[in-house]
Amino acid sequence: MNRLPILRYCFFLLVFSFHFYALQAQLPPGFVQVQLADGLDPTAMSIAPDGRIFISEKSGRIRVWKKGVLLPEPFLSLKVDNYNERGLGGMVFDPDFERNHYVYIFYTVYGLNFNRISRFVANGDYVLPESETIILDLDRLGGTIHNGGSMAFGPDGKLYIATGDGANSTNAQNFNNLLGKVLRINVDGTIPEDNPFYTQAVGRNRAIWALGLRNPYTFDLQPKTGRIMANEVGSEYWEEVNEIVKGGNYGWPGIEGKRIGENPPSGYRDPTFTYSHKDGCAVIGSAFYNPPVPGFPQKYVGKYFFADYCMGFIKVMNPDNGIIEEVFFKRRQPPSQYSDRAGWQSLLPGTRWHWRRLRLRQYQLQQWRALAHRIPGRRHTRGVHSTKTRSSTHRR
Repeated sequence: MNRLPILRYCFFLLVFSFHFYALQAQLPPGFVQVQLADGLDPTAMSIAPDGRIFISEKSGRIRVWKKGVLLPEPFLSLKVDNYNERGLGGMVFDPDFERNHYVYIFYTVYGLNFNRISRFVANGDYVLPESETIILDLDRLGGTIHNGGSMAFGPDGKLYIATGDGANSTNAQNFNNLLGKVLRINVDGTIPEDNPFYTQAVGRNRAIWALGLRNPYTFDLQPKTGRIMANEVGSEYWEEVNEIVKGGNYGWPGIEGKRIGENPPSGYRDPTFTYSHKDGCAVIGSAFYNPPVPGFPQKYVGKYFFADYCMGFIKVMNPDNGIIEEVFFKRRQPPSQYSDRAGWQSLLPGTRWHWRRLRLRQYQLQQWRALAHRIPGRRHTRGVHSTKTRSSTHRR
């Protein structure tokens, strides 16, 4: 008997045109791989209570996958700054979505050089015209990389938002801006008085929940417990998975990876897990597996799944001790020379918890390491030739 009937348990490994290598992927017995859509430019995916899949595209559109079909017209088409790593990022449904139809969007405001969180009102498969309400505007960016953009609601009803340092590493330790942080706000944009720095910071900076982050590209929040695991895209040496706690400081820019002799800032916490750039290049999608009715074997319940962009693996981590218990998904070999649309994402419909973030760009790949092109906060690498215009911004 198949361990995981797709229609019953609604788990998909969604592959957007990863072509030969993804199709040759290794999965545990009983799991299958299903392609739902291609030709997109996705950055995030959100699952509505009724099972519809909302796919955010970097260019500013949100598409809806419904009853086995990608609807031809977008749910939302928003003018955004789409340069380099900028664009439309995370999307999350209000906890009371079935009643109020609210959705929250993270995007780079066109022509204004900052990211914004706004609330829109859904009307069936489309957004209600002129329904945008601005919830929070972030600080001006120092460059076009390190935007963050992942969002989730906690069991406390608060909205948690991950922000990158905006290409200025000093922002991460600065209480006078919201960049390089995890934020916590009320649904209307006001700030909870029990935030850890409410009396220390001023104004909107009281929204800071944790700091010292470079580019927490994605995170997930465990249902019921509220436990947060965030994926920190590293700089020169290390990728990190951090457990985000109230008032935690994760060391950037003074510390990358686990602390080895550096003088730590107040509230410092080591990563739960790290891996070097010999083993990957950018930690991307993630999900806790805690559905109401588990369809996976019991060993996966409560575990944290995360992925790497270059090596194309999904690993299973025990969040209690940071031990990797299994390589759940793996391409049979890293790419060497091929022309492809790079990007994949897996997701857990029906649970709110899903893999996030992928980019669809047609790359001419001459070396597998050249996949570093357009990875969040990673230096553009020679040997990569995109069929689309490359950004002139190179991280040094």
